[in-house]
Amino acid sequence: MIRACLAAAIALLTLGCGGAAMAQRADAERPTAVRDPTALAGAASPLEDLDCIIEPKLTIKLGTPDTGIMEQVKVDRGDVVHANDVVARLDSRIQQLTVQMARIKSGSDIDVKSEQARLAYRKTAAQRNETLHQKDFVSTKAYDEAMVEMQLAQFAVQKAQDEHRMAQEELTQAEARLDRRSIRTPIDGVVVDVTSKPGEYVYEQTPVMTIADIDPLYVKVFVPVQYYGKVVVGTEADVTPQQPVGGIHRAHVSVLDQVFDAASSTFGVRLVLPNPNYKLPAGMRCKVHFLTKEAAQ
Repeated sequence: MIRACLAAAIALLTLGCGGAAMAQRADAERPTAVRDPTALAGAASPLEDLDCIIEPKLTIKLGTPDTGIMEQVKVDRGDVVHANDVVARLDSRIQQLTVQMARIKSGSDIDVKSEQARLAYRKTAAQRNETLHQKDFVSTKAYDEAMVEMQLAQFAVQKAQDEHRMAQEELTQAEARLDRRSIRTPIDGVVVDVTSKPGEYVYEQTPVMTIADIDPLYVKVFVPVQYYGKVVVGTEADVTPQQPVGGIHRAHVSVLDQVFDAASSTFGVRLVLPNPNYKLPAGMRCKVHFLTKEAAQ
């Protein structure tokens, strides 16, 4: 009797283990739903609002291509400038005189015309001597001398023409040196600071002023690594600058850092924020809220 009860208990345990194994096998074979890493699921963003900083797109310390005394600074702090605008000028009186002299020299072709007239005369003389030499009216020496004089006149014309072209190139060079006395901005932007004043001596390594390009603005934010794959290039976000600026402004992701910060478990993200007419200032804190595809639309 006892032996029969033990056999029945063993049979029940065997059936239970087999059923559990089959259930685990079925769960393993069930297809797993694949999540799209480029979409933020749900009607609202799973990302909380994150702290960010609004920065200029580009900030440059404008230098000078030449050395000398600062004669004029044409802009001041806060002024809006455009690419290729002259923002400052060095003393250029010597360069202006050099340009005037080069212009006079390059505009004169008297030497060329003089040598051309001399060549015409030598050609006529050589032709006359050749005719007379054929009739034995002049000696071979006189004929040879006439031909050599004609060749020398040809070389003189070529030399005068070369010198005239060189004078034109010297004018171009003098104008370029004069232009280097004008300091131009290579970008559109706002003057942040002016560090050189009229009367000061400046050289190539001297920063004349600082200019910031603030259209568009860059928004810098560090996102927790658990959200990597949910924020991608092109993802839109609402940026709220700190007060008193405030407001909600639409931006989009342009850069994702491929190297994480292990200490803070975050990765850097840069967003592009259009800023027409420079309505928003740079250099302030903000909040960024990444949007779902539905919210962005």
